[in-house]
Amino acid sequence: MKKLFLLSLLITISLNAQEKISIKHQKWELKSYEENSVLISKQEGVWLDNISVPEMHLYKAKGDSITDKAMIICPGGALLFSAYEKEGVKLAKKLALNGITALVLKYRTYPGGLQGGGVNFDAKLRRNSTDVEDIFHAHIGGADTFARALLVAEKILTDSPYPALRKERYASFDSGQGEAFEKGSLSLEEISKIGIENRAPNRISGKQEMFENIINQYL
Repeated sequence: MKKLFLLSLLITISLNAQEKISIKHQKWELKSYEENSVLISKQEGVWLDNISVPEMHLYKAKGDSITDKAMIICPGGALLFSAYEKEGVKLAKKLALNGITALVLKYRTYPGGLQGGGVNFDAKLRRNSTDVEDIFHAHIGGADTFARALLVAEKILTDSPYPALRKERYASFDSGQGEAFEKGSLSLEEISKIGIENRAPNRISGKQEMFENIINQYL
């Protein structure tokens, strides 16, 4: 795993108290979405979505057995939401009480998330992997793969032509009737009327192969 001193490249304020830590980042050229927090249940706690500004929250080690160890916690959510309280804050507080400093990463979630996709991170003994050490290596490999994937996704969203091409593809939903439809403000009768009054739309290629080639350049 990367040394924790690499965090100094990201952190813009000092760490001398439990506090919110800003992270340097490039702005996404996306439609404006407001960050939202939802109390799912007493057990699940608060979930966050539409996170556009990343930051970390520091929980310093407490008690009589403070160690020199620290951990960065990335709550799950498949980039659609962040299970911030249950998988972040609660774990960080528990670690701090056991002498381990914890930083909860409030990472950006792409509006709409992964839709029907997602990721599931676990490891278990199987087939010819029968030692506890195998589970250790599986978790390390999985964490490294997810971290690398997030770096790739960040490059695609900030350095590639993908966002601009995507915006052009769905430009009809940014104004007029298309925007009203996306916001859900049109009734079924209004949608029917629009369909009757307008001729059949022109067929426009989705350019799937081009988009795939752009993404492959960053893998």
